Amino acid sequence: MIIPGGFDELKRATAKWYSELDLEAPSHNCSRMAKNSRISPSEWRVLEVLWDYHPATTREVVDRLGPDSGWHPKTILTFLKRLVDKGFVHLKKDGRLNLYSPATNREECVVGESENFMKRVMTKLSAPALIHFIENAELSDDEIDQLEATLRERRKSGDA
Repeated sequence: MIIPGGFDELKRATAKWYSELDLEAPSHNCSRMAKNSRISPSEWRVLEVLWDYHPATTREVVDRLGPDSGWHPKTILTFLKRLVDKGFVHLKKDGRLNLYSPATNREECVVGESENFMKRVMTKLSAPALIHFIENAELSDDEIDQLEATLRERRKSGDA
């Protein structure tokens, strides 16, 4: 995707948008928060909705998750409250409406959850697990190039 003016312009526009809506911009610190708070698979699904559509009311989140989630709206509200309590989601009251927006971005949360997973599961068997993930992941040519470059850099730096 090509962004006119580059990512700096996108960041400025995003910051302006958050400011105009009187919301806190995502703090991009999921990896730090993930060390102290974990996101359950159900909370992750709710957070996915907010990353794609925010700010959102409770009703909008319920509608986006749809009936296929099998969750009662009060269950979804509980997930939203937990995410707010854990610091992963911002809540702004607008009259009788609650507006929810992510306090972190998707990429930082993926990194944070990956680090958490690595510490819990992949302590001694990291190579077989990584090979399994790579063999089963749907990767683009660009992503494969990035993996190869990362491995080459790792070998050069002596961390291999």
